[in-house]
Order: sequence, then C-alpha cells, then structure tokens
Amino acid sequence: MSRPEESGVPRGRRGGRRIEPEPVREPREGFTAVGQVVKAHGVRGEVRVRGFSVEAPHLQQGRWVWMEGERKRIRSSRFDRGVWLLALSGVNTREEAEALRGVLLEVPDAEVERADEESYFVHELIGLRVV
Repeated sequence: MSRPEESGVPRGRRGGRRIEPEPVREPREGFTAVGQVVKAHGVRGEVRVRGFSVEAPHLQQGRWVWMEGERKRIRSSRFDRGVWLLALSGVNTREEAEALRGVLLEVPDAEVERADEESYFVHELIGLRVV
C-alpha cells in the first residue's frame, strides 16, 4: 500500500483529504456576497461556510440569504474552526448540502449591515482614485 504523500492526494493535519477552497465567484447585480459554501457537514444537510466578514452578521440564525437566486432562511448557525456551520431551509440531506459546494450566499445591497460608518466592501473601492 502506498503512503498518502506518494499517492498524489494532498492530506490535511488529521490525515484526511484536504479540501481546496473554491474560487470566489462574483455576486449577482444588486447583491453583496457574505459567504461561500466550502462543503457539506454531517448527514443532516448542514454546510460549512467561509464568511466574508469577521462578525458575519448575515450568517446568524434567523437571517435570510440568497443562494443561486433562491431565498433560504438560516435555521441554525455556529462558528467552528474558522468557518460557519449553517443549517438552511430546504437543505435536509448531505447530498443536498454537497450540491451547494462553491455557491455564494448573497444579501440584497439594501440589507447589507456594516460594522461601522467607515466600513467599505472591496467591490465599492474598485475603480476609485487614490490620492
């Protein structure tokens, strides 16, 4: 039997297959991306989500997010080892969760909460002149 490093499969700290992050996609017009699904978690349809803000106010229980044009409610939310574990309405099995890998979680621009008055999103700064 070959050793993991000889098989060409990258391994994580615990010996399991390391999941490479999906490339970040662009949100739809009029929406701001607040996170991206990394992979499925467990067998009950939870997903691991990389949040795009430190506080992640849009990834909390009870909030609404849009995924591929469909509105979903966050049924539960908890932070675990650098990512958010979310249970979403309409996602009840591991297979349904796995199908969401790489999908952006979006919020309409009008509903975006900022950390403070001086906070900006990267997409708002692109194209500005620096003096």
